[in-house]
Amino acid sequence: MKRRLEKSRDILWWLALIFGITVLVMMIIESIFPAMTTFCLFFAAYATLFPLYAFFKEFSRWNKENWNPRLGEVFVAVWWGVFFILGLLDYILGIVQVPQEMVIICGEAATVWVATEISKRKFNRKYGGG
Repeated sequence: MKRRLEKSRDILWWLALIFGITVLVMMIIESIFPAMTTFCLFFAAYATLFPLYAFFKEFSRWNKENWNPRLGEVFVAVWWGVFFILGLLDYILGIVQVPQEMVIICGEAATVWVATEISKRKFNRKYGGG
């Protein structure tokens, strides 16, 4: 059973990563060429997979199951970094248009990151390690 949970977590990680990269590239293209909009099913899939993986990871942490720590901060940094660059290009040069979906994903990424950081700190305070 534990092995199956680990495998499910790994599958969620890779799906979130693949969909995340795909949606990010689509949003960059959309910001340069507004007529090419991000495929809404990919957006919905990523917006679902990313927090689902984070929930699964936190569930495993609190059940004291072994799990491979991943650098979730990378998700947040990449999304916010691209959002910042596109926002500057939009504001200063007006050559791109930041997709509305990017604002939603950035907010979701920040919210999930803050929630997992709070959970991690509470866990460390209660059990003395992550």
